[in-house]
Amino acid sequence: MLFAVLFTDKPGQGALRAEQLQAHIDWVNRHKATVLPMAQRYFLF
Repeated sequence: MLFAVLFTDKPGQGALRAEQLQAHIDWVNRHKATVLPMAQRYFLF
């Protein structure tokens, strides 16, 4: 079953996101057989 997980950053945490971004991308790439990544642009809000 597919499901979506949405996150909202806490204010002032942009530096932490930038610091962790590559590790996140690497994790997604290692698990792409079981994780279907979707960019926020694909969601209709």
